[in-house]
Amino acid sequence: MTIDIATLKSASDKIFAYLEEANITEIPLEHDLYWVMKHKEALDPTKEPRFSGLGQLTDNYDAMVKIANNNDENEDDAPIPYNFVWLATLLDYIGHRAV
Repeated sequence: MTIDIATLKSASDKIFAYLEEANITEIPLEHDLYWVMKHKEALDPTKEPRFSGLGQLTDNYDAMVKIANNNDENEDDAPIPYNFVWLATLLDYIGHRAV
């Protein structure tokens, strides 16, 4: 199997449209810190993962704001593939709270 980026983009657009239609424009941040584990450990179901530290949703959101506001003048705020990791934690939080 492969992951088609266009399919994910289309699906995410529809999920965000659902939130907009439900008039959900903001999600309160009730918890800021979350556990982080090494990626390889998270993908190995034969071993219990060890948490390697804490992540912070506000830091991840700040990074997304910088990317959203980047007008290509500041290379430090240019998107890179790893930004999906931070975005994923925010989407996970929204998915569990926007009910």
